Amino acid sequence: MHRISRRLVFVLLLLMAAPRIFAQEMTPAQKEVWQMEEVYWNDVKTSNAGHYATLWHASVVGWPRDRDRPVGKKDLLEGAAKKMAASSVASYEFLSKAVTVVGNVGVTQYSVKAIRAVKDGTNETYTSRVTHTWLRTGNTWEVIGGMSAPYDSSGHTW
Repeated sequence: MHRISRRLVFVLLLLMAAPRIFAQEMTPAQKEVWQMEEVYWNDVKTSNAGHYATLWHASVVGWPRDRDRPVGKKDLLEGAAKKMAASSVASYEFLSKAVTVVGNVGVTQYSVKAIRAVKDGTNETYTSRVTHTWLRTGNTWEVIGGMSAPYDSSGHTW
């Protein structure tokens, strides 16, 4: 019986510690960069093209999931304006996320499931993998690089 009590205590202690062991505690800098992703998606959902444009660095290079090549800020904003005019994001959900910050550079990688309400009354659901590289210039974070792709965990990179 004494042996069972020790095992039970050990298991209970392990269960109490598990959330701390497996949870990613973000630093203040990581929280600040992740908040920029929240702002980004709020701008997308509310079709706030004006504020959305302020999130992108003048020298950004990005490769959206619907393009066949990387593009600059002008093309990114034109593409976003067309999407915002044709549809709106009805809802989105982050499925996973990771954030790292080194100096004035922050990198976010996450998967997101979004439902777009198209102007013709239909809905489209898509899931993407997204990477954004954020650059802090003064007190402002701007996307300097990004890439998105369809989410497919069974695909191969090489």
